[in-house]
Parts: sequence; C-alpha cells; structure tokens
Amino acid sequence: MADTPHTGTDTPAGTTAEYQSHQQHHSHHSHHTGKRLRHFLRPDGRKVHIASSPDEANHMRRKLSAAEEKEDFDLVVHGSPEHIEALRHTHAHHTAHRRRLHQDHGDLAQEFERVIRDLDALSTELHMLTSHAVQLDANFSKYGYSAHLRTKEDFNTADSTDSSASSFSFDKETWHADRHHGASIRLYQKPIVRQYFHKGLLWRAKEAQEVASYELFIDLFYVGIIAIIGDSAAEHPTGQSLLRFSITFIMGWKFWTDIGVLVSWFDSDDVVRRLSVLFLLTCLLGFTTNMAEAWERTYAPLVAFYLAARLFVATSFFWYAWIIPMVRGTMLGNGIIMLIPAALWIGSIHVEEPARQGAIWTAIVFDLFGQFGMVLLQRPGSPVFKFVPGWIKRSLEFFPATNIEHRIERTNAFVTLVFGSCVLGLLYQSNVEMGINAFFGKAVLGLIQAFVFNWIYFEMDSFNLHTHAIRRHVYSALTWFSVHLPFVMSFVLSASALGVLVRAHDISSAPLESLSETFVSRSENHISEGLAWFYCGGLGISLLCLAIISATHVHRTIPNQRLRKPVRLAYRVCVSIVIITLPLAHLNSLQLIATTTGLVVSVLVLELVGVSCWGENFLWEKECPMIFTFTCIGVVPVASTIVEDLDGKHSSSANSALLVTIWELGEAAGPLLIAPMSEIFGRYPVFNACNIGFIAATILAVLSQNSGVFIAARMLTGLCVASNVLNPAIIGDIFESEERGSAMSLVMLAPLIGGAIGPAISGAIAQTLGWRRMLTIAAALAIACEVLFLVYFRETYKMTILRRRAAKTMQETGEISESRTTHEHLAKLWHSMTRPFAVLFGSTVLMLLSLFASVAFSFFYVVSVSLPIILIEKYDFKLAMIGTTFISFSVGSFCSVLVCNFTLDRIYVKLRGPDGAKGKPEYRLPLSIIGAILLPFSVTAYGWIAEHRLPVLLLLASVALMGFSLLLTVIPLSAYVVDACGMYSASAMTGVIVTRCLMEMMEHGGDAPRKRASLTHFTRSRRPKRGELPE
Repeated sequence: MADTPHTGTDTPAGTTAEYQSHQQHHSHHSHHTGKRLRHFLRPDGRKVHIASSPDEANHMRRKLSAAEEKEDFDLVVHGSPEHIEALRHTHAHHTAHRRRLHQDHGDLAQEFERVIRDLDALSTELHMLTSHAVQLDANFSKYGYSAHLRTKEDFNTADSTDSSASSFSFDKETWHADRHHGASIRLYQKPIVRQYFHKGLLWRAKEAQEVASYELFIDLFYVGIIAIIGDSAAEHPTGQSLLRFSITFIMGWKFWTDIGVLVSWFDSDDVVRRLSVLFLLTCLLGFTTNMAEAWERTYAPLVAFYLAARLFVATSFFWYAWIIPMVRGTMLGNGIIMLIPAALWIGSIHVEEPARQGAIWTAIVFDLFGQFGMVLLQRPGSPVFKFVPGWIKRSLEFFPATNIEHRIERTNAFVTLVFGSCVLGLLYQSNVEMGINAFFGKAVLGLIQAFVFNWIYFEMDSFNLHTHAIRRHVYSALTWFSVHLPFVMSFVLSASALGVLVRAHDISSAPLESLSETFVSRSENHISEGLAWFYCGGLGISLLCLAIISATHVHRTIPNQRLRKPVRLAYRVCVSIVIITLPLAHLNSLQLIATTTGLVVSVLVLELVGVSCWGENFLWEKECPMIFTFTCIGVVPVASTIVEDLDGKHSSSANSALLVTIWELGEAAGPLLIAPMSEIFGRYPVFNACNIGFIAATILAVLSQNSGVFIAARMLTGLCVASNVLNPAIIGDIFESEERGSAMSLVMLAPLIGGAIGPAISGAIAQTLGWRRMLTIAAALAIACEVLFLVYFRETYKMTILRRRAAKTMQETGEISESRTTHEHLAKLWHSMTRPFAVLFGSTVLMLLSLFASVAFSFFYVVSVSLPIILIEKYDFKLAMIGTTFISFSVGSFCSVLVCNFTLDRIYVKLRGPDGAKGKPEYRLPLSIIGAILLPFSVTAYGWIAEHRLPVLLLLASVALMGFSLLLTVIPLSAYVVDACGMYSASAMTGVIVTRCLMEMMEHGGDAPRKRASLTHFTRSRRPKRGELPE
C-alpha cells in the first residue's frame, strides 16, 4: 500500500490498484506517493474507512458514528485480515469490470488507458514545476505549506550524483559500497549558499540542515552570560541599571544572531568555519569580562570587543561577495549596513553621558533592523521597492535565506536553555531540619512560572499549528524574529529579580536563620520598589511577547471551539497589563510571587479549556468524578495541637480523640441520605451539594474559636465527604461491564490516597504555617475543584436522564403529566431512605461482604491511629515527620491500583468467555481472595515489627503491604456490588459504608482516648513557646 494514493473522493480504489499492478513507472496522481489509502468504496457502494491502529479505530468509530448516522460504513485496521479481504474483493470486482470493458470496447479501452498514462505523466511533471508540491525534507504539516518553495540540486556534495535515486528508493548494494567513500574535513572549502530567494521563489537544498554541536555550545555560553547580566541588574534595581542592562543585553544578542546568520546562510564544513566561531566566542568572552565596570572604566574595551566581532562578520560578508558572485550585491549591502553603526559605536567612546546614549541607541537601531532594510529593498511587494534603481534590483535578485527548520530548532533550544538557567536563580540552601517554609513556597511558585511559560511557548502555541510565522508572510517572519529579543530580555530580567524575591526574608514565615550561611548575606529584609517593577514588568512584558508570537502564527480552527484564538490572546494581554501594574499594590515578596503565579497559571488554564470543544469533556474521555478527602484525615497528626490552641488549659484528650473519630459518625449517617437522594434527584445536584457543604464546613472549621465548633464542623465534613458512596455508582452509570474494573480502581484509590497523603501534607503545613492556614488551603483547592465540577460534570443516572427526556417530550407535545400528592412524595422519599437497609438485609451475600470489608477497613484505621504513637514513643520521630510516613501506605495502594487496573477487567472477560456471553458479578472476586489472604499477614507483621522495635523501614514496608492488600480486597468488592445491584448500586454501597463506619466507631470509641492521650502528652511536652520556631 506504499504507493497507493490518498483518496479523499469516492473514486473506487480498485481501479488504482489494478492500474498500479500494470504500470511500474507511473501511478495515478503519483505526486501523492507515500501516503496510505484512508478510505475506498466497495462494489456495493459502502465506504470502507481504514485506521492505522486499534486506538485510532475506536476514535474513528465514535467520530464517524456521530457524523454518518444514516450512512452504512465499514471500519478496518490497516493490515488486518478484514482490510486485506476488502481490498481483494474490491480489486477482483474492478479487474473483472476492466476485463469486460476490454471485451466490449477493445480498441477504445486501450486508447483510453493510453490517454490516462500520458495525462498522469504530464500531470506529474506539471505538478513538480508549479506551486502545488515540493519534495522537501521540511515537514509541511508542522510548519505550514508554501507555494513558493523549490529544491535545488547540490552538485558540490559527494552524494549529489545519486540524490535523485536515493530520495525515492534504497539500494542495499549502493549502501554497502558507500562505506568506502568517506569524506574528509578540509582546512578550507569554498562556501555554498544553503538557500536563497530569487524572483519571489525560495530555492533550498533537499537535505535537512542539522544543528551543529558548536551551535549548542554557543547557546550554553551565551545563556550563562545573559544570566550574569540579569543578576547584575537585579542587585541594583534602578532606572540606570535597567538602561545599562538593555544595552549590554542587546549587544550580546547580536553576537548570537550574527553567528546564527553565518551558519544558516552558508555551508562551509571546514576548519576555518570552526576557528571563525571560536574567534567570535573569544570576542564575546572579552565583552563579558568588561560589562561590570563598563559605565565607569571599561566602556572602551567593551565596545572594542563588540566591534571586533561585528567587523569580523562584515569582513566575512565582503569575502563571500568576492567568491560567490550570485549573492555579491546582497553581501555588499549587508556589510555596508554593518559599517554604519560601527562608526557610531566608535564615536560613542569619545563622548560623555548623556550624549553617549544618542549614539548608542542610534547604532542599536541600525544593528537590529539593518538587515530588515535589505529585505525591503529586494522584495518586490515592499513599499520602497518601486523607488529602487534598476541596477540595484538586478544586483539583489539573489538573497540568502534562513532555513526555517534550522532557525526554529536553534531558537527553541535557546529558549529552553533560558528557561532552565532562570530556574537556577531560585535555588537556595536550607539550614534547618524541616525547611518547608516561605522560602520553599516562593521557590516552588517560581518553578511553576517557568514551567508554565515553557508549556505555553512549546506546546500550547504549537498545538494545531497550521502555518509558522516564518512561512506565513515576510512581515510575520520579521515580527517573529524581532519579538524574541524583548521576550527573552524581559524574562531574564524578571527571573533575576525573582531570585532576589525568593531569598528575601521580609515576612515572618521566612526566618533568616533557616538559610545557610552562604545565602544569609544575599537575603534582603525589604523589597525595594524598583525590584518589584523589574519582576512584574519583566514578567508582564514577556507574557505580552508570548501573545504577539502566537499571533504571528496561523492555527487550525476547531468546530465548536470554546474560545477562539483572539479571545485567548486578549486575555493574555489583559493579564500582562495586570502583572505590570502589580507593584502599585505594594505587596510583600510572597504575595507578589503568589499573585503573579496565579495569573500566569490562569492563562494556561484558559488556553487548555479554550482549545477544547463544546460538548466534549475537557477533564476525561468519559465523565469521571473526583472527591475531596484529605482534609478530613489531614488533621489526625495535629488533632491535639488544634484542641490545645482552641481550649488552652481546658483541653482534654477526650476532645482530641473525639476530633479524630467524630467524622466517622458523619460518614456513617451521610450515605443514608445521599444515596437515596441521588436516586430521586440525580447524581449531579446531590454530588455538587455535598461538595459545597464540604467547603462551607471547612470554612467553619477555619473560623471556629473553640473545640466544640471545630468538632461540629468536622462532623459536617464527614457527612459531606460521604458523597464518596456515589463514586462506584457513577462508574457503573458510565462504563460498560468489561471496562468498569479499570475505572473503579482509579476512583476507589482517591479516598484512601487522600487519607494517607493528607497527614503528610498537614503535618508539614500545620507546623510551619499553622492548622488554620492548612484548612484555608484545603478550602481553596476544594473551591477550585468544585468550579470544574459545576462546569464539566454532567448527570449520569439513567433514570433521572429518562425522566427529564420524558418531561421534555410531554412539554413539547402538550401532554399533562400526572401530579402526585404530598403523601405520595413522602412515601417515595421514605421508600428511598429505607432502600439501603432493604438491599443490605435482603441479601445474605451482601451482608457478609459488608462485614468482611468493614474488618479490612478497621485495620486501616488502627494504623492511622497507632502509627504516630509508635513512631513517637519507639522510634523518636518528631511530629512534623510523622505525616510523611503515611506515604508508604499510598505506595502500596498505588501498586494495588495498578494490579486492579490491568487485571480486573481482563479476569472478568476471561471468565466470561470469548463468545461475548453476559458476565456474572462473581467474576470480580478472584483478586479479593488474594487480598484477603495477604491482609492478615500484613497486620501481623505490623504488630510484630512494632513490638520488637525492628528497623523502621520494615515497619513502613508492612504498612505498604497493608495498603496493597486492602485495596486488592476492596476494589473488586465495590465492582461486584455495582455489577450485582445495577440501578440501586448507590443504595447497596451505602449499606457497605455504613457497616464499615459503625464498626470503626465501636472499635475505636473506647480505645482512642487512651491512644490519643499518649500523643497529646508528647505534643504538649514539645510545644514551642509563642514566637519560638517549632522543632
């Protein structure tokens, strides 16, 4: 199929296939050679679509089913037996048809085929000579199509004689013979123009231009230099420093662009080329060593090194003009343009400030835009072209051009290095054991900024790219080239200022003594206004430049796109303006960095949401619920601290224990109301109501002034977090039986992972920022998640969907629905409320499974309560480190999820049989048997290791094994309940959860106060005084 044309029409493919079998040198529309056939018509008129893989087949099936609901079509995978059979059947049909045509119209049919062959040959030749296709190594699908590109044969290369043949076929004998035809590196070889413009057409070599190793060396060298320039400006953030930063940065930028022009325009792979690059780097090194004192004592050597490099490049242009007559006029013009600013630079040495600035900036304008003037002179469509004398036009007919692939790759590599080097400025060294404080938080926020900029530049602005700015138009190309200078310059300035802000100790949560001795002297206790303007101004301008760069490209349009490109770019511009004006708010370092990071992240979120389509789920291929859990478990390590803060001397260990266990009461009572209400009103309103209640209860906990209010708020959070009972039911609503296991493993992981990671997060945050800020952060995250739920989550319960459709149909047809009395509504509500008990007690199997799951979960709560006490009393752990140990449970849980994700559905399908028979719910249980066997061993190992004080790694390994066996037991059980109970799976899961919670309350109700008393005694003995840093 390699020579089969890509058909977008309904032309039968069999004709083409038969024609190719008889014609070896000409194929129908042979300029499409190399593209696979995507679809063809069967003899009966049914269209056959061809997918390259099973994944693409699934995607095409959904797309075609929506677009061609009334059309009959076949979908096959490329190379499959169905694909081959369809091709053979169609080929045989058209072969027989062709034979009948020859029998009925012998001479006419032969004449017709001869005319087709001649037309194909002429079409191919005409196609290669006109503006419809060019065989290039460049990827048009990546950078855009150009109708003005041509390829030229390179007769100076060793393999040019075989270039035509080698581009279409591979000869093994030639490849072996090529082993004895190596090339040598010469001291000097005549340079060759890589690509050039001639009378509106771009001629370029067929081979791709790769980035040379010394070019990457140049990028690394230059990135280090501009980081030094930025750090020098950030040390003294004044207007004069900004002026000097701009001048030295632009001068250094010309070093980089000049080397890029020499390498991109001319091919000269010899020793002289490398020595030339080394000379320019030497000049750049000399330029760098004179930057610091340039405006006091070393301005003359600074300019001298800069002019040495510029005049060397101008001399190279004059040399190329002498030895390459084709581009002589262009090279002479570019060399002369470089001499004009050189005179101004020399003059600036002999004048004093402020007159020197006039000469400097005039020279900079010539350096930056002189080559653009040459482009306007030679371009026929430019406004000045008609005023250019004829002899100048003739001398500028040939103009060297930039290879788009090479320039983009070099620019991308350079920008990547800039982003990476700017992150280095965020690094500092901590001097305390628990260094998670404002310094660390500011560094993380700065890292997020750099990562988001990298994400936007390389992925979002390249996503759905149709035509690159360089290939779009000359003015878009010039804009793309020009805007990268202020983009990189402003980002470097912002990143340098950000490094100072990260090390600043202008807030109480950033204690100076937590920094190592090296960084103490580099930490500022006050943020100057100039530094804030450097940071915000640089960040805002770089974001504005990103918008301009994106605007220069042409992107593909998407039907039903949420936000068009102009809207998204307008938001970028608005955010950049807000960031630039932020210094007027006089924020501290943490507030400034957090605000700018939030604004930058909002740009990325808007881009991600904006490029999606209405009617599609942005979050998941299918609706997949998320839950909030970690806040409820997150207060476990700091429960006694919270009670002592709220009650002071009147605190008691009973309140600490109640604070930990009270949410079990809410989690037990919540499902009794949530599950039946979801079966009456639907999943969507009940789920979102629980989430909003969770947020409100968390805010109440933040504002509470005594332990009683906090305990009540915690019970409400347990009540609302009981919406987890809907997660398996929603999975059952969305997924088919054979796909349900994988989704179930993921959704069941979240509550347990949250319960394990929550203490690790809360232990660190509560010790450094306090428990109120910990809960405030949790509320903020919950609000963000709930906004996504409100926008993207949709109703999944089938009965509610059917009722809404029926009501809509009645409204459209004018039918009057039967109204129910209040007694009927109450009876329905009571029936729904009692359904969980009816389902639970009506099935002995379900009751036994619920008891089994309750026992399994009870071990998890034994660990969550006893592990902190064991670590404190037997392993001398500090309070802040206890939370991190719960990550071991998360590791085991995650491994169990991987096992269930890959095997649960496969086991179900295997036991169901290959004939597509209906599976039984019991096919979900084999993994639960394995988990039930492993669970007692993990519990025994946990107790035995703790009793004998074996190494703590063994203790954490037993916790990980417990997490593995627990989820290996619970996930298949949940899938079994959903499969077995179907429409009423939420009520069935309610019975399971209520049984589990009641057992937890009975188990820990009497034992928890004693355990909490030990933990409370420890935290009281270690509690720091007011104003003292915690241990």
